[in-house]
Amino acid sequence: MRCPVFQDLIDFQDGRLEPVLAGRVEQHLASGCLKCAADRSWYERLRSVARSDSRFCPPLWARNRAILLFDEEREKSFDVPSLPEIALLAYDSVRDQSWAGARSSECFDRQLVYSAGGYSIDLQIGPAEARAAQIIGQILQESERGFASVAGLLVDLVKAEQSIWSTVTNGVGEFRMIGVEIGQYQLTIDTREKQIRIPALPILL
Repeated sequence: MRCPVFQDLIDFQDGRLEPVLAGRVEQHLASGCLKCAADRSWYERLRSVARSDSRFCPPLWARNRAILLFDEEREKSFDVPSLPEIALLAYDSVRDQSWAGARSSECFDRQLVYSAGGYSIDLQIGPAEARAAQIIGQILQESERGFASVAGLLVDLVKAEQSIWSTVTNGVGEFRMIGVEIGQYQLTIDTREKQIRIPALPILL
């Protein structure tokens, strides 16, 4: 059997595929197809993160967008893996108190703005309970008027190569992490084109 379309693959994972086609997909996966295994793994991770994050339930359009993404670009993304894009710090409210941020009316200890590959990442870091911090972020694509490219993205906070917090952006590219311990982390964002990394994100109060 040729590789199933991505919609059939995730319908198989969700138990919605009709029995005959489900048997064919199961047989194909058992054959060891690396492309379909990678797609299956990606969808399982997305589903796991969405289920564990009670603050955001991905809408149907986000699921459909993921299907279109893999149907259009699965060959390119599998055969020619792109290198992570390292985000550069464009603004730090601790370093430059003269510039007013987009959310300057709110009381946050620190605002950090990063830029990478046509995207900007706006992070607000403030106190939470028990000497922990909260991070409120928004991802925007600078050339886009809407939010289609920044909705439903996976965001990971990593320390010592271990994921500390995973979440998914909402319909306007926003995300929130609460109760983060003080320290230095790596923030990774999986966009449609590539992964963006902030390798040394300071979470300090």
